Amino acid sequence: MLKVYYPFNPHISRAMHRIRAALMKHAPPGVAFADDPREADLHVLDFIGQHPTIEDRELNPTTGLMRAVPSLPKCRNYVILYHCTAPPGSELLSMDYRPLFENARLVVSYLKPEWTWEWGKLDWSKVEYFHTPWGYEPETFRYGGESKDVLCLMTGYVDVTEGLRAVWWAARQVGGEVVHVGGSIGLDGEPGYKRYENVSDDLMRELYCRSEYVNAIRAHHGFEVVGIEGAACLAQPIYLDLPCYRHWFDDIGIFVDPDDVWDGLKRVFETRPKRENLAEKVKRFEWGKIAPRIWEEILKRL
Repeated sequence: MLKVYYPFNPHISRAMHRIRAALMKHAPPGVAFADDPREADLHVLDFIGQHPTIEDRELNPTTGLMRAVPSLPKCRNYVILYHCTAPPGSELLSMDYRPLFENARLVVSYLKPEWTWEWGKLDWSKVEYFHTPWGYEPETFRYGGESKDVLCLMTGYVDVTEGLRAVWWAARQVGGEVVHVGGSIGLDGEPGYKRYENVSDDLMRELYCRSEYVNAIRAHHGFEVVGIEGAACLAQPIYLDLPCYRHWFDDIGIFVDPDDVWDGLKRVFETRPKRENLAEKVKRFEWGKIAPRIWEEILKRL
């Protein structure tokens, strides 16, 4: 029996909670989960750019990473889920990540190393790496015939990297309404804007199903599970035109130029979403197909 330490962390994003739940649900026979790392054989570690030398800071001013996001493996064997890079200019890019990455049994990511920023001193050829998309649960996210009365659903807390105000502005140019699941960005009470926070899966599915589009913009190579979940509910995802998104989502998404986000979104909203065969295309991202491959790659390295 392989005992895995994969702790729940309330400070990480909803998307990372989804990934954790899926990997636990679809774990193969012979894998069990431990609450205490001292009783575990393997630690699954979420990586969003943090570095062990800043873990004791309450807030890293460059990236906004919370102290509670751990960056130190708690077991001798560990796997890194590499979710996103630090933004350009971050102090993290010059730090030494070699011990953390090169000693991992496996690094799992939707990114390819050549798509990431140049992490200081890290030689990717010395890192065990598995390239995979993340997924969605079809039992939870599916279209049920709801009326499409919302132009765009958006999620997140960081306006500058997630294009939140740009989405609202572009929607208002065409008379559309947006729904935002996330923290306040100073738009509460503005016309055409409604915000929710800490929503249930049932409400999230309803909002996807009512939306023509879902905003999946992330400005520094951050993955976005809402694009996949939204597509499963026939809300067409909008991505930045970057290789990491084109590779996985070229046939399901609409892409905007990173240097022309505001007007690019307006042009998108002036057209109709392209939902032909969207529900069929997104099925390749079902967690029941993706999670077993991730576990297979992990177990091969132990």
